[in-house]
Amino acid sequence: MQLTGTYKRFPEEFFEKETIPFVSQPLDLDVKIKEYKNQKIIDALQQYKQKVPIFRQIRGDGNCFYRAFYYYLFELILLKSSENQQYLKVLNDLLKDCSVNYNLNNVCYLESLEKENKIQYIGKYNLGYIIGDFLVYVLHEGNKNKEQIKQKFEYVVRNYPIFDFACILYIRALALKGLKQFESEYGPYYLGDEEKIIKTFGQEAEGVIFRLIAKQLNISLQIYGFQQSEKIEEEFGQENPIIQDIINLFFRPDVINQYTQQQLKSY
Repeated sequence: MQLTGTYKRFPEEFFEKETIPFVSQPLDLDVKIKEYKNQKIIDALQQYKQKVPIFRQIRGDGNCFYRAFYYYLFELILLKSSENQQYLKVLNDLLKDCSVNYNLNNVCYLESLEKENKIQYIGKYNLGYIIGDFLVYVLHEGNKNKEQIKQKFEYVVRNYPIFDFACILYIRALALKGLKQFESEYGPYYLGDEEKIIKTFGQEAEGVIFRLIAKQLNISLQIYGFQQSEKIEEEFGQENPIIQDIINLFFRPDVINQYTQQQLKSY
């Protein structure tokens, strides 16, 4: 199976013209992990980092949880596609979905001319075209070598802001879609401001929004809610091959370190 798309068909203007703060200068995750005081947490995150190398490495501009989903999703599938063709089918299905003509003006509040121009630019091509062509580029240049694929994916994320912007819009669009689609299941947990939060580019996902995205993508979701000393896990889409991996969205050493070893015993 081949990933739908052709090599380097995207226009020249997609090439790097600007950098994104906190993206072009990523965190040293090895240093960040060591900010935790609990050795069990340190060991678990170091092990997780080996599976998805740049997961949660870039954060700080209010879009990090949305990035966490697309980093995890695309990097994991790209890396595993070199050894399992089933992952290319998963990726092709996702690209077909984001090629649907989303009304991007309804996905993001247009608070600035720069953002409006980017929305119009992406709308000219569509999300699937932009996201798909960059991923085809990564696979082609990576030559089925995991280390090269990883390096090319990181390069695209850090140097092509239009790709990052398109991916974040897509994940936000999935959250909005899930808001209506899963209302019967999650409606009791809605606080009434979910749509505003999702549409505010630069505001992190909160509350039930995580679950809406995870269920749309058929990804198991794991959130550690240390305020209640509880661990929440939800599994979706048992037929999806990426179910074997769990996305952990909680990465806050400054918060977690406030809690006692007794409170963290279930980690």
